[in-house]
This record gives sequence, C-alpha cells and structure tokens, in this order.
Amino acid sequence: MRVTRRYWELIALVALLAVAAVVLAQPVLLFGVALVGGWIVTLQMHFLFDLRSVTTGLVVEQTKDRKRVLSGESTELTLRGALVRPSSLEVQIRGGLPPVASPSEPPVVTIEPGRVEASDEFDVEWDVAGTYTLKPARVRAVDAFGLFSTEIDRGTTTTVTVEPSGPRSLGLENLQEAIRRVFGEHQAHPLNTGLEPEDVRRYVPGDPLRKIDWKATARLELTHVRTFGSQIDRTAVLVIDNRTQMAQGREGETKLDYARHLALVLVEGARARHDPIGFYAIDETSISQRHAPTATNRGYAEIRAGLWNLGVTQADRERSRVRGSRERRRRSIAHLRDEDSAFARTFTTLASSRESEPRRHTEKPLLSAVTDEVNDIKGSTQIVLMTDDSDPDGLLEAVVTARRGDNRVLVVLMPTVLFDPSTSVDLEDAYEQYERFEAFRRSLDELDRVEALELAPEERISRVMVAGRHQKRRVRS
Repeated sequence: MRVTRRYWELIALVALLAVAAVVLAQPVLLFGVALVGGWIVTLQMHFLFDLRSVTTGLVVEQTKDRKRVLSGESTELTLRGALVRPSSLEVQIRGGLPPVASPSEPPVVTIEPGRVEASDEFDVEWDVAGTYTLKPARVRAVDAFGLFSTEIDRGTTTTVTVEPSGPRSLGLENLQEAIRRVFGEHQAHPLNTGLEPEDVRRYVPGDPLRKIDWKATARLELTHVRTFGSQIDRTAVLVIDNRTQMAQGREGETKLDYARHLALVLVEGARARHDPIGFYAIDETSISQRHAPTATNRGYAEIRAGLWNLGVTQADRERSRVRGSRERRRRSIAHLRDEDSAFARTFTTLASSRESEPRRHTEKPLLSAVTDEVNDIKGSTQIVLMTDDSDPDGLLEAVVTARRGDNRVLVVLMPTVLFDPSTSVDLEDAYEQYERFEAFRRSLDELDRVEALELAPEERISRVMVAGRHQKRRVRS
C-alpha cells in the first residue's frame, strides 16, 4: 500500500490544526484533529479490506488476434479485467506493451467503483522486426478519495513475432500452385496412412520387379514402374542459394528476399499438412545451415528462424582467404623441395598427394548440398532448389544429381536481368537477356521429374515483356 500526495496534504492540514490548537489555546481544534485522524484510519482499513478482495478475485486478460505479423502491420489487442464482486476501489489496468510498439502509451481500461468488469480493444502497430514479450498487465487500485493506492502485476506473458516485410509480389500467379507442386493434392490427416499410385516412370536397374507396371509397359513398349506416394507424408527439402549474387535487387526485394518469402510459404504449407520439411543454405564454399527434415512444431519454428537469419556472405573475403591459404601451402612445398632431409621428403610427398586429391565440391556448394546432404535422405524426396541463373552449368549438374532415384526437383529461378537496376534503362536489351533465361528455364523444365519456375518482381516482368512486344512489331514492320 502506498499513500498519495493528497494523503500527505491532509496530514499537513491535521498537523496545522494541532499546532493552531496549542498556539491559540483552543481545545476544540484538537477534537477536529482527532476526528480527521480517525476518519483517515477508517478509510485505510476499508481500503485494505477492499484491496484483499480485488487481489484475490481480479482476472486480467491480454489477447491478440495474431501471433505473427509483418513489420508495419498492426494487431488488435483486447484488454479485459473482471472482479468476482463489486468493489469501492477504482481499478486501472494498464497493458504490458513493449517500448517498440505503437502507440507509445500503453492501453488502459478502468473498472469503476461498484462495477465488476471493463474491456476495450486497441490497434497496436509493430514497426521493428523481432520477437517481443507482452508483460503482465500493471494494475493500480485507488480508493474513492485518492488517499491510498497500490500496484500489482496480474495476468500472463505472451509473445508476438514481428517478421520483416517481404517482397510486394512473388511473381507467381498463385502461391497455392507452388504449394501444390511441392506437397501434391493430398489433404493431411493423422489417421490416414494409406498409399496411392502417384506416377509411372522408366525402369532403371535396381528397381524392384514388383513395381513394374505391366499395362504401361505393354502400352509404351518400354519397361515402366509405378511409384507410390503417401497420402500424408511428402518429404520436402529446401536448398537455398545464399551467395553474393543473391543480394542483387532493391532493398527488401532482392533475389534472396524473394527466395526466403516463398520458402516461408512452403514451410507454412508443410506445417498445415503435418508434412516433414528440411532446409539447407549454401554460401560461397560450403553449407552454412543444416536443418534435417522434421514434422514437429519446434522443427518448423527452427527452420523459419533459420530463413529469417539468412544473409548474403562475404564472398570476396572468403575466396581471398582460401586462395591465400593454398598459395602459402604451395610456397612451403617449393621451399622444402630444395632441402635434403627426411622431414622435407616426407612432408613434400604428403602435401603433393593432398594437392592432387579431388576437392569435395568446395567450388560447387550447390552440388555439395545435394550430394552430401539431400541424397542421404531416405525415401522419395521433393527437392526445391532456389537460386539464380548466374551459373547454369553448375545448376544443371546439381539438378541432374538431385533427381536420382524417385526424387522430384522443383527449381525456383530468379532471373538476374529482372533484378538488375541497370536494365531498366535499356528494356529491349533486357528482353533479349530474359529470352535467354526463359530458354534455360524451359530446358530444365523438360527434364524428367523436374519442374522449373521463375520468381521475380511482377512489375519488372510486365515492363520487359511490353518492351519485347514493341521490338517484335518494329522488326515485322
């Protein structure tokens, strides 16, 4: 319990009356001092009695309409307080918003004396990305005369995840189409464990004879096998290129931003279907993140966090470090070759043999991710490769490797020409570059068990296509 300023003002008045009674020799003033003092004590006792009722019977709820929002968006916060029985105290309930939320002043609802409930709804805007905690509400109880007050915390904590705003458009006609290509048409249900025919494909050595589809073999005059897919579990694996070239584009709309945004949609699709999904990110020389396929809420959350933590690596510095290390090793070998000692002969022999050994895909991190990680996953896998068109030969090699066995591959390509700000000056040249990109995308899409999609700003696609049509009209005329 705390006493307010008004209490001390009243005490000062009582003290003044007591002094006046002594100075003026007026005993009647002492009667007034005793009367006011007794009144204050009575109010204090009533306050403590009502406070006990409030603290034991007060329920405070802070509820929000969404747990996850994008930066710049708002959520609706409902603040409610309820008492078991009416009280003579005024109960103010102040929401526990973090400082980054807007408005800066936290929401407040007040249960007036004699009432048992109060609630209100507030719009709260979140401008900065991050995970924030709504603390328990701060409750302040005050007596009717404003002499006594107390403050307590009441309610539970809850969190809000504010994610950075993604690209304005993914350049796909429908995000559900991307989800369908990855997870199929099935509707997940925990009790449905049957298998259904999925597709037929050419027989390859090692396929079980029981999988041969004799009708398809007779019709096509080549041996084909029928593959089966689970109606609920389709393992998907995301492989995202996190190299320097993925930083190309306007702020907030880079290649990496588009890839991340689509990846988050796919993770949410997996979560909604209870399907396992994994995630691997590559940098300039290695695999920078590894998340094995999972179908748990914690696993989905870890993948989402990994996607938001993606950042383009410092390629030049890393390549310089690797080249410098190799050069120093070569100089050491050359220096020791001039020495005639047992140590020098042994060292140069081992070092030379190491130089001649094939490197483990350090120059091809996308291929390394597919070979060393994805292909070790058991069963048929839907692999989603998200990269750009800067290294078509390396991408083709990775795609061919990824589709081994019954694996299917979805290649999501970011065309460099549509992310390069300089191409906005010469749209006709950009159209020619885009045609070359489209030819490469179609060549991938024609491969067996491979689909290739384009991912880019829709407005850039429209401008380049319009310029291309104008160019063709001029050529015809």
